[in-house]
Amino acid sequence: MTVTPQAIQAAVAFVTAWARPDLDQLAWLAGVIAFAMPEYAAVLASVDPANVPAHRVTGLATPRTATADAAEVDVPTDTGPIRVALVLRDGRWVVADLHPAEDTP
Repeated sequence: MTVTPQAIQAAVAFVTAWARPDLDQLAWLAGVIAFAMPEYAAVLASVDPANVPAHRVTGLATPRTATADAAEVDVPTDTGPIRVALVLRDGRWVVADLHPAEDTP
């Protein structure tokens, strides 16, 4: 199964909102929770955006894995690729987790 364009777009939109460490916590959180599943939004509420290492997306996303209701996408940033895990909820791709994509060639 291939990663859908909608999942890729959701991953890029999330990382674009996430990679803004210059924002205050409330503005940053408002940007990222729009793309996150509720359970992950609760985790994001404890993040200090000043600790986010990336400042921008630097290229095209790379699809990694996909099932009918889950996908992983690597999004390149100025500090290295970020692997975004997404799930399909109510017909919409939302972010469930992210971490550095250390195993990316």
